[in-house]
Amino acid sequence: MQRTASSWQSLLFWVILLCCARLVPHWPNFSPYASLVLLLGCQLSKRQAVLMTLASLLLSDWLLALCAGYEVIGSWSLFTYTGFVAMALGSACVFKQKMPRWRIVGYALGSTFVYWLWTNFGTWLASGLYAHSLAGWSACLVAGLPFLQNSLLAALVFVPCYFGSLYFLSRNRLFRWSIHSFGH
Repeated sequence: MQRTASSWQSLLFWVILLCCARLVPHWPNFSPYASLVLLLGCQLSKRQAVLMTLASLLLSDWLLALCAGYEVIGSWSLFTYTGFVAMALGSACVFKQKMPRWRIVGYALGSTFVYWLWTNFGTWLASGLYAHSLAGWSACLVAGLPFLQNSLLAALVFVPCYFGSLYFLSRNRLFRWSIHSFGH
């Protein structure tokens, strides 16, 4: 399948948008990134959603390493990357079905919670910060609660904004062409 210039531009747009969502200063875990990954999953094919998610994670981690001295890849990367890929794949499956709008927010909150559990498991397992015991796992979860709170608030703010905007634009004849051809 041959790609057109507009489809490459669309994919490049997604990578840049996702990178900006990670790089723009924000409260810890109050980021639009996860909500954009959910939107990405419902706008692109599963393959494209996974590739754009991975490309944006790698590029933004590389830029953070250049600008702030962070490691590009660390012990957390496997859990962070697979967590976001799971979000993209899940939204690609779930949002292709007709569903009430309130369920979209419910799915976003549920996937945010599962992502938090998964990445905290990775922190507990790979960081060496916590004992590999039930007490250590519990301490890791308790330490991660502020991050969960901010992630859930971000989902409550950004998911309705993004999906509401998408719905509005799809209903507006002026923008309908861009919504239906976006990513295809």
